[in-house]
Amino acid sequence: MLPHGIASVPLDVLNAPGAAPSVHVVPSSGTAAYTGADDAARVSATHAVHAATCAVPALGADAFVLARALHSGYELELRVIGYGDVPPRCFVFPAPVLSAAGVFQDAASGDVHVVAVTAAHCVYRIVVPLATLVRGAPLPLVWAHEHRIAALAESEVTSVHVVDIGIVLVACADGALVRVQQAHSGDEGFVGWYESAMRPSSFLSRFFARDAPRAATQTLALAAHVRGADAPLAFSVCRDRRLRVWNLLTDALVRTLELPAALGGEHDDEPFARGSVPQVQLFYPEDNAYALYVLVYVPAALPGGAFLAAYGVELEDSSSWSGGVGEMALTWARACDAAVQGADVELRDMVLAHERGAWRVWLLWHAGGAPLVQSTLVRSGEAGSTALMAAGEAEAPWTSAAPLAPHAPLHGPAFDAALAAAKSVDALPAFFAQRLLEPGRFSRETLAAVEAEVAPRTLVAAMACAPDAAHAGLALARRLEHCDRAARFPLCFARHAPLVIARQALGLVVPRAAPEWLGDVARRLANAAQHPERALSRAAGEAASTEYAAVVNLLARAPADDPAYAAVRVGGAPLFQLATHAAETLLALGPRGRVLLDRALRRPAPAAWRAVLAWLPRAAHERLRVYVADVGGDAVVAQAERLAALACARVPAAEAAAASTAARLDSRVELLAALAALLAALTAHSDVPALHSALDVALRAWQPAAALRTLTLVRVPDAPAAVHALHWLALRGEPAARELPAGSPARHAPLGVLRMARALIDAALPAAVAPCLAPFEADAAAEYVLALAEAQTGRVDAALARVVRVGACVAHADARLCAVLPEVARAEVGATRVFVYYQSAAAYMDVRGAVRCYAACVAALDGGADVAEGDAREVWAHLFRGQLALGAYDDACATLMALPFDDLRDVCVSALVTRLCEAHAVGTLLRLDLLDLQPHVERQLSFQARNAAPLARPNYFGVLYAYHVARGDHTSAAASMYQHARRLRLAALAAAADTDLARTLAVQQAQSYLAAIHVLALLPPAHAWFAHALGEEPDALRGGSAAALPPPTLAIVRLADVRREYNELLARLELMRTYAELAHPAAPLHADDAVSLFLASDDFDAAFAAGHQLRVDLGAAFDALARKCVVLARVDAARRGALREAREAPGADDLDAREQLLLDDMEAADPEAAFLRHSPRAASWPGAAHVRAWRFLQLQLDLADAEAAARYRGVVAERLVALGAWDHAPDGLAAWFRAHAPDVLLRVWMRYGQLEHALAYGAAIARDAPATSVVPYTLLESLLAAGAASAHVDELRQALQQRAKTLAP
Repeated sequence: MLPHGIASVPLDVLNAPGAAPSVHVVPSSGTAAYTGADDAARVSATHAVHAATCAVPALGADAFVLARALHSGYELELRVIGYGDVPPRCFVFPAPVLSAAGVFQDAASGDVHVVAVTAAHCVYRIVVPLATLVRGAPLPLVWAHEHRIAALAESEVTSVHVVDIGIVLVACADGALVRVQQAHSGDEGFVGWYESAMRPSSFLSRFFARDAPRAATQTLALAAHVRGADAPLAFSVCRDRRLRVWNLLTDALVRTLELPAALGGEHDDEPFARGSVPQVQLFYPEDNAYALYVLVYVPAALPGGAFLAAYGVELEDSSSWSGGVGEMALTWARACDAAVQGADVELRDMVLAHERGAWRVWLLWHAGGAPLVQSTLVRSGEAGSTALMAAGEAEAPWTSAAPLAPHAPLHGPAFDAALAAAKSVDALPAFFAQRLLEPGRFSRETLAAVEAEVAPRTLVAAMACAPDAAHAGLALARRLEHCDRAARFPLCFARHAPLVIARQALGLVVPRAAPEWLGDVARRLANAAQHPERALSRAAGEAASTEYAAVVNLLARAPADDPAYAAVRVGGAPLFQLATHAAETLLALGPRGRVLLDRALRRPAPAAWRAVLAWLPRAAHERLRVYVADVGGDAVVAQAERLAALACARVPAAEAAAASTAARLDSRVELLAALAALLAALTAHSDVPALHSALDVALRAWQPAAALRTLTLVRVPDAPAAVHALHWLALRGEPAARELPAGSPARHAPLGVLRMARALIDAALPAAVAPCLAPFEADAAAEYVLALAEAQTGRVDAALARVVRVGACVAHADARLCAVLPEVARAEVGATRVFVYYQSAAAYMDVRGAVRCYAACVAALDGGADVAEGDAREVWAHLFRGQLALGAYDDACATLMALPFDDLRDVCVSALVTRLCEAHAVGTLLRLDLLDLQPHVERQLSFQARNAAPLARPNYFGVLYAYHVARGDHTSAAASMYQHARRLRLAALAAAADTDLARTLAVQQAQSYLAAIHVLALLPPAHAWFAHALGEEPDALRGGSAAALPPPTLAIVRLADVRREYNELLARLELMRTYAELAHPAAPLHADDAVSLFLASDDFDAAFAAGHQLRVDLGAAFDALARKCVVLARVDAARRGALREAREAPGADDLDAREQLLLDDMEAADPEAAFLRHSPRAASWPGAAHVRAWRFLQLQLDLADAEAAARYRGVVAERLVALGAWDHAPDGLAAWFRAHAPDVLLRVWMRYGQLEHALAYGAAIARDAPATSVVPYTLLESLLAAGAASAHVDELRQALQQRAKTLAP
């Protein structure tokens, strides 16, 4: 058999994406409870302790059901392999399952039956319909059957052998076999349980035997013959080196056969050593010699070692004295390979498979911590002959298959050199992350398990935070390798194919292609040649040479169909010698030289090759010179051409298994790199032109292989079923991913590689595109693909440059460029193709790159591109929106003006206005020259203002205000802000429950009123008005229309109206500080109420200001202020008198400093003087409180309108007279009355009965009033009549008479 390898894949790759396994608890009685000790610490909970398989032909030739015992046997997992993404199903048992459960498919119903025996001595049959496993259908009502095995009540179970769908054999420590059988009864299925015990002793020996333990007869391996009408037989290999045959019908031991102790030796009574595990299997050659053959693996000690022995068995009628077994003879024996005779090697399973008319035995070993598969052919002999079935090892040698190792090493000289190259501490975490997280090296479960140990950090963070990053990285590598070895521990073969079932992985035995195998063997020999002084190196080199010679000899006897192996046969030892020199040359370059070689391979140039040859040590050059001299230049060229052709051989698609692709590509790339280095070095020692041709062939083959190898280093996050990106592409059906390519005919990337690169871009894996295309020279097709990848990775400038370069030749694109262009672009020509090209490229760009692409599309339209109107409209729209997104408003305006579609232009104007407002670029909006589009701008702003929320940002009313002001339309500007204020009022009413929001809205409403006032004030009074629509406002805001009349729809608003509303709102805002209930916008507040509330809060400044602004009568304010002045004056006099009286000795009327400070403190605490402290003016005035109060009163009287001055002073005088405090009145008050309104004060005195004061004041008016002044003679005559009894009557009468004389002509 040609060389094979084991391609391993973790089971978590086969899990259905995002699907959790269905868990079912197996129903059982209380007697099935288990109280024994668990062995959970030895194996991880998610690793299988044993497994079994069952082929399911209905699902496909390669489909099978895998049963794995997890969680130390308590859980049995069933999963379908080879049939879509089917989530597994788990069955939880009350006790651990012993040995391997049996999995069978019922031929009648198609259901899958699982037969298992637990440590609680119970046997279970679980029936799972195939629809339940595949489509997730529910289980039947009764799907589990339990039976407690009474025969095991006093026995210790050592192993369980499920030999058939209805027969279970349980081996006990005392050598007994307990048969548990369930019969099948037609439609009812399997019913009833039958038990029987079989013991390796006669009837009489049971009575006369001693009580010594019978562990020597313990069954270690068992195989059953249950076939057709033959009597069912069981063949057991026992610890005492005997093969026993049981008739399962009669439960009788019908034959005992002694096994030889060594190959070709006699039987030895020495039992099998502890830990030795024999194996037994049956096979049925159609040679008419024997009915069946029993193949036994017999462990044996060195020097002979373990071997295989085959016994032919003749069958007879079971009713005969022989029990159904006739002659048994040893027909074949074969020693196991010397490589598996070590102490650390364990045989895990053995199967036989029929292959091309012969039987092949497959052995599964666990050797050196890894699985190892070996096989050889077994041929049958003639009937009745004891001749060996195989002529010898030379005819059918052992063929070994070891795990393929496609990953960079984690130990050894190459790893040490790479680790030394990563000198900086910062580079070490990245170095270890690249090695440890390489796709396919460790399963996701292994990485998660180790990451949980360093939680909450990740693996990379744990290395970065460690004091010694190198030590931490090595420790993590060792831990990951330990977990990975445990996960890949082999359990058994799948019974229908050479498929290795491991604890957490599957291993497929795949044939190795000739180029990869030759490169691997040559590399092993070259590595061994580096250290000839080491015994292990010499042994490895001898093993590599022997393996190559064995394959060549095999090919000589039976030529292979593969032409690549035919080249190996023709090349023979010289070809192997040349391949070994190539591997030695590559090793001699070292890490630095390998970097130079990769550079030369990617960009072959004479200077690059000279740098590689300069780095090659002199000893390597000398070795090659001697090699050329010994072999001859022509022979070297012939072998080099043969090796180059072999390295370019294409691997058939059927053999390029996804699980082994990484290993195949790694070996192929290494071989081609080594060959290129060798040929480049040979050109320095030989001038044969054919060497350059061979080097060119090697370079052409290296390029696609290196490109595909980069894809095996990339994970696909969203595809858990794929090991790496190349595997994902193969699952998608990419032809180039399913077949390892031959050499490329040109320096450019093959179309298959370009298509895979496009698929990577569509899968959001752009980072893998550049390494994939790096080995090739970039043409237009590669430039286009690289541009799309760079655009996705954010390198917009580089991507744009590539797109522009490709765009220059896309109008007349060749077949390669058309193959990677979008399908719609391939069917077009000229400017139309350019348009489609840039339109598709824009989809991969960011906004800046897309704008450039759409601008090129517009240029193509100008150049005559014939496209659908919908496509043209879409490009124009995308170009405009992209310019808006970039803030290129001038370019957007130019695009807007050039738009050939009127309806699209209207939409774009709206978008431009909205974008500028949202970007707070109102100045740009006012600056842009939109010509005839200005009315549309105004309509858009008005629409946005009407429909936006009052507090929305941007404030479209404010933008509209600025727009109208910039255009000199002050009336519209005022109308917009007034409308905004009214909208804010409506919003405040709607948000009445939120007082904070209502207060905020009121402030903004006041600001809007103020803006309207400003622009109206710029207009002539006759034009300072605008019309306001009342459609949306409630009656409360319309001014309360009469119910009998229809509500008006328009209102004329003048500047005075706006000012009035503004002042009312200001008063409300001021009062909100004291009266929180006024924050509710529906709370009524009239103008006179506002003045009263200000007075109540001692804020006379605000009261007088509100009164003046709201045109409210301020008589009440002046009355209250006069009262406070009188109170303060009297209190001050009282306090001063009290302070004087408190003196111990009488003194001056003036207060000393201490008394003045005390008086000031009392004034400061006086609540009647609080209004003075609230007033910004009066608070800074000097003097006593009553003095400042009178000054404040005088100030307010002076500020009053001329029309109300007399009335307000009359109010003050009336309050003073009423309080009897006229003597406290300011000096100028009486003088003002005499000069401007003498009758007012006179009437006050008369009203309050102060006739004496009235008579004296009247006499003064009559005497002192100028001749031109108006004297209230009628009022004075009334005063004379009222005060006839007063002493001052005569004085008034005389004054009047004197004035009459003075005024007489």
